[in-house]
Parts: sequence; C-alpha cells; structure tokens
Amino acid sequence: MKITFEYCSLHYLKQWLKDDKPIVQTMRQGTRQEKLKALNTFINFYQVARNFPRACDIELGKARYEPVLDIIDPLTADDFKDGDLATNIQSVADQISAQYNGKGVLSATTKVLWTKVQAPVVIYDSRVRKALGSPTGNLPKFLNKWQAQYQQHENQVHAACLMLPKLATGEIAPNAATPDYIESIATQDWFKQRVFDIYLWHIGG
Repeated sequence: MKITFEYCSLHYLKQWLKDDKPIVQTMRQGTRQEKLKALNTFINFYQVARNFPRACDIELGKARYEPVLDIIDPLTADDFKDGDLATNIQSVADQISAQYNGKGVLSATTKVLWTKVQAPVVIYDSRVRKALGSPTGNLPKFLNKWQAQYQQHENQVHAACLMLPKLATGEIAPNAATPDYIESIATQDWFKQRVFDIYLWHIGG
C-alpha cells in the first residue's frame, strides 16, 4: 500500500481521539494521581516501560513513574522555544536517566515529554530515525534531518490535514469528534508534526 499524507492524517486523528487526547488532557489538567495513571497508560501503549526499572520507583516506595512526573510536570512549551531544542530535550533525558540508574531513556523521554508539551518537542523513534537515515543516539542530527524533511513536506501535510473533516466522514463517530473540532486541531503545528511522524514511521517499518 502506498503511504500518503491523507492516510497518515486520518490514522493519527483516530489515534489522537482514542489514545493520545485523553492522556494529554489529563497531563494538562488532571490531579497528580490522575497524571500518574495517565503516564502509566501512555508508557505501556508506547512500550517503553523497560526504560524505567521498578527498582528506581516502586521498590523505593514511590509511585510508578513518579520520578518522571516530577521532572516533566513543571515544563511547558515555552521551556523549549528558546535555545537549542536538542540540548533542552537532552537535559530532560539526563535528569530522568539519573533517576533510573543511568538507563538510556532518550526515546522514552521524548515520548513522555510530548504528553506534557507537544510542539516543539519531536518524538525520537527508531523507525522514524531509520526512515531519516539518522545515526543511532544522535539527537541533534535526528532533529536536523527531521526538521529539514518536514519543511520540504509541510505544504503537503497541511493540505492533507485541511481535508480531514471530509476524510473523517464515515470513519469517525460524530460523538467522538465533530467536523468543527477536527478542523480546529487539524492545522495546529503539533497535529501536523504527528501526522508527519506517522508517515515516517510507516516508511521506516
């Protein structure tokens, strides 16, 4: 099957409504306990729990992923708009790694950080890295390649997202998302970037 931006936009809309939206809303507005539960759900969904040994939270008498929440909870998108994005993301990854016995947590960090911040954070994923031809573990090169490719395709992504209210007809239950709601999110930067992520993820599979 040919992977198109129209297909990827609809794919991510479904994922957003079913999986990501409830998590993001909770990470913005939920209680501490609700945020911990949301992180647990998200980390299991994205299959990165192995990066966070239980010996570093539960076995120390803490809630599961409590050290992760303590680090990302105060952060906002504004914390990543100034300075070098790779450096800012790596700083968070280093803080989380220090809480989990020095485990390599770069990919997992970008995923959990995205739940709190969205754009300009870009998720570092092995399949996306493969699609970009970026070396393993090099976040600056990954981001440079990702951003260069996104700039080349942004108009196509934008056009596909503009079509979503019509593309979603018959695919999305009206009680899950109205056309007005779909239109309101479809051209936001964070949404378009995730559509591009889905595209690269399929290419790198």
